[in-house]
Amino acid sequence: MEAAFTWRVVYDHFNVTNFIDYIIDIMFGIDIVLNFFTSFYHKNSGQEITSRKLIVKNYLTNMFFLDLVSTIPFDTIYIAFFAGGVEDENETKTL
Repeated sequence: MEAAFTWRVVYDHFNVTNFIDYIIDIMFGIDIVLNFFTSFYHKNSGQEITSRKLIVKNYLTNMFFLDLVSTIPFDTIYIAFFAGGVEDENETKTL
């Protein structure tokens, strides 16, 4: 919601919403790691697959890239690289 309606010119590391964003990003990262170790059921046979190699292959070919893109903090990267030149820390622009 913050990314959709507010554009902060200066990045504030101690903002509550940033803290919540960091926690969510960390939880998504943990989810990615756990998916490499979680068994799954084969869609045709219904058999549980516990082979690490097959689990990794299945995850990489199905949901890994969607999970990865949803975990990358694009707003933080943008602010860090492209919006660092304004002095007023409280300046925001509402769309």
